[in-house]
Amino acid sequence: RNAGLTVADATDLRRRMRAAGATYRVAKNRLTTLALAGTRFDGIAPMLTFGRALCDRDWDTARECFAPDLVLVDHRPLSLGALDREQWIDSLRASDDLSIGLTWDLFRVLAWSEQGIVVGIRRLGTIADGGGPFENELFTTALVVAGRIQRYDVFGEADAERAVARFGELCAQQAGAARDPA
Repeated sequence: RNAGLTVADATDLRRRMRAAGATYRVAKNRLTTLALAGTRFDGIAPMLTFGRALCDRDWDTARECFAPDLVLVDHRPLSLGALDREQWIDSLRASDDLSIGLTWDLFRVLAWSEQGIVVGIRRLGTIADGGGPFENELFTTALVVAGRIQRYDVFGEADAERAVARFGELCAQQAGAARDPA
């Protein structure tokens, strides 16, 4: 029986592999997407597709996960501010270009509903041009409308509770808009 790796084991393995110049990926999103299909939670599928696209550096697929009129707000202390879809994809691509071996790990799901999801994401890599290794954690909220991420908020590593609270506000706003489309 394969019991899998604990988070600590996976983190240790990833660090050792990075030190050796190698990487590994765990891809379970496809199975999750299939399991959610046809359920009331299949609305989070764009987040799973987005995660896969980041790992694959497939910027066109990543872009298509977001609505053309995406509203993205970065709430972190060193904030990117408010970005549109193209600015967000350009930011992700630039981050990848400035890093060696950049990986994105979803390490925690804090909340989810038919309307979206709140997740913790860990970015690991090495700064290019002689910089050292880095590890950043952030929390994101994603509100999905008509199969695309319509609203995306980014919070710092100490702001998990703020991310969940913001998700609740966004879901309530969306529910109100659905009841009163005028």
